[in-house]
Amino acid sequence: MVQMESDSELDRDDAAPDFELPGADGETHARDDFETDALLVVFTCNHCPYAKAKIDLLNELAAEYDDLAVVGINPNDADAYPEDSFEAMREAVADGTVAYDAYLRDETGEVAAAYDAVCTPDPFLFGRED
Repeated sequence: MVQMESDSELDRDDAAPDFELPGADGETHARDDFETDALLVVFTCNHCPYAKAKIDLLNELAAEYDDLAVVGINPNDADAYPEDSFEAMREAVADGTVAYDAYLRDETGEVAAAYDAVCTPDPFLFGRED
């Protein structure tokens, strides 16, 4: 994920594409598990300086807004970037560095492809459908 500008095909008012991914908290999380007014899906990682620069902001959003779920999804290749391994993600959650509502692993990159995510961080904000 090195392209610098997002070029997603998602349009305003589109629903968030489905996902079901393992979380750094040991649970599996699906899109519909987050029953909030808004869902912020951010494709992010542990090694990228731009993604690291947004961790505190994402943690603050997750803590401050009860009606917003902040979900980080790491699609990066852990062989190419060992800092992005699932174990490193678990450590970041366990030590409190990452305090999003969920930090998920997209091992195959299929979810990132469904969102047309092209860089880290790459944020997608969705409102709840009623």
